[in-house]
Amino acid sequence: YVLIGVLFFAASMPLGLGQRIAVGAGKNERQVLIQGLQPALVFIAVLVATAVFDDGKTAILCFFGAYLLTTSLIAFDANRLTDGLLLRATRLIFRLDKARKIGIFQTALPMLAVMIGMPLVLQTHRMVLSHLSDAQAIAQYSLAAQMFLPVAAVVGAASVSLWPQFAKVRASDSGSSV
Repeated sequence: YVLIGVLFFAASMPLGLGQRIAVGAGKNERQVLIQGLQPALVFIAVLVATAVFDDGKTAILCFFGAYLLTTSLIAFDANRLTDGLLLRATRLIFRLDKARKIGIFQTALPMLAVMIGMPLVLQTHRMVLSHLSDAQAIAQYSLAAQMFLPVAAVVGAASVSLWPQFAKVRASDSGSSV
């Protein structure tokens, strides 16, 4: 189950760019609205997983599945908002010689570390709990965790909305603070 969760997470990482594109396009409220679906999706998925499988280990997939679904929806929306920008940028991935000239790695590398680190750090407790507890305890824990997720979503939305400003300062090489 952990491997499937990691695969879901890995698939959602590039889709996380849709969130930044939506913010850059001035549509932060749209990506926040779509992200707001995630707690409900996790809650429903945990209920279904514990009822159908009666195995706590399947509950770990619920978060990663909901994360993949919401990042996919945000990426689709961002691509639509920008007339296909995300698809065009995806094609440029395979042209690294041009990407090096832009300096994208210096700007994107810190964000990549945050995008990989945060979900792993925030979900490690569920992985440990899925191996040490039963389905009932995991369902109760997931429900309690979902109650605090809206606060985390507000903090996350605020941090994402600041990302274009930090990227602009870094790209301009001015070195001044925002």
